[in-house]
Amino acid sequence: QHEFLAETNLLSSAEQAGLRPQHGCRMGVCNKCSCTNVSGVTQNLLTGDIEDQPNRPIKLCVSQALSPVTIDL
Repeated sequence: QHEFLAETNLLSSAEQAGLRPQHGCRMGVCNKCSCTNVSGVTQNLLTGDIEDQPNRPIKLCVSQALSPVTIDL
């Protein structure tokens, strides 16, 4: 697990912190950036859906942290 400041979508924020998570389309279509949100609250930037349940899959490229989150890359 790595800590980083998430000011944009989680994929871009992780990359800005020097991490290299898997990714593809950057549009939420290909699922290559899918990972597990271990804890915390995220919002899907495409649908507006809020995910606050632990251990749920999220797509880094279209997810924004609404609280401190722990993700399993």
